[in-house]
Amino acid sequence: YLMNFKIDISLPSTSKLNNDEYAQYTKSILKLLETITAEKLGVKEELITSLSKNLDLLTEASRQSRSSKESEKINLLDKKRNELLSYLLSSFKISKKSSLQAHKESAQTLSLEFKNYKGVSNLPSRQKSQAVDALVKDLEKPHIMAHLTTLGIQHAVSSLKDINKEYQEMINTRAESQISTIIINVNKIRKETDVLYKDILRYAYASHIINSSIETTNFINLFNKLVNDTMNANKQRLAQVLANKKATQTEK
Repeated sequence: YLMNFKIDISLPSTSKLNNDEYAQYTKSILKLLETITAEKLGVKEELITSLSKNLDLLTEASRQSRSSKESEKINLLDKKRNELLSYLLSSFKISKKSSLQAHKESAQTLSLEFKNYKGVSNLPSRQKSQAVDALVKDLEKPHIMAHLTTLGIQHAVSSLKDINKEYQEMINTRAESQISTIIINVNKIRKETDVLYKDILRYAYASHIINSSIETTNFINLFNKLVNDTMNANKQRLAQVLANKKATQTEK
């Protein structure tokens, strides 16, 4: 019956909100509805149930987004361990031409000892991780460490060990989370959520017009405050992003 009213609610566009901000906004609307209760606002319970389900999907989408950032970090760690492998193995080769006899001898010993590790960087991910583990164990042997110290490159061993360990941990964590992951269409969910929360608001505003109460007044006031707070926080974030971008360009 209430939906027959033509109620035009002027609402700001939520398209500027990033997915985390939008999920937080939806969560806050649900909290308001929980505090004041849907019944007192004349809002259908199934609308709130649907909104709550969409919030779960938006939250999962945010987690998936963080997972994709993890993939970027995994690639960066792989790049770092490749650089360290190259640094160590090329140092052996270059130092063989050193004018210092001690350097030359250590480099010759190391080059012979580790000649089988030349192609490690090109191995598939998991094989590379195992090969680096084996390499580090060999590099940590006391007589080898003495040669590395002579060349002044012993510091690279602990770095390679730490990066390889972090890489393997992140790969395992990602594999576990990918097993149960269902890819979520965020744009579709956001469009559905927009329709849901606008319908909820129309019910609440209609109730306020027909049968004004302390509850409906509180809801409208608190909702208006939520909108203002959300949009102001978004403006601040965008301003900060712009300021950081300008600062980076200035540094260049």
